[in-house]
Amino acid sequence: MKIKELETRTGIKKTNIRYYEREGLMTPHRNDENNYREYSEEDLRQLERIKVLRLLGISITDIKDLNKRGLALEDAVKERLQQLDEEEKMLPFNPSK
Repeated sequence: MKIKELETRTGIKKTNIRYYEREGLMTPHRNDENNYREYSEEDLRQLERIKVLRLLGISITDIKDLNKRGLALEDAVKERLQQLDEEEKMLPFNPSK
């Protein structure tokens, strides 16, 4: 599939998809005849995973580590929860107090 279809199916803008490619989070196949990117269903699943992780506030660096299996998903989520706890403590009105 072409990038336009991927954009439509995921709701992620082309510029973000290309950014994720530059960061090495996905590597679509290039057509030898025209050098266009051709995205697979696996690329679609990877992009949907990236979308969920980014919505959770997981950093690009941590997503790279998850992809390399250098970081477990559970550890990434725990780290993000700790970050959120720290951010909450810094709020002028701290609801947990």
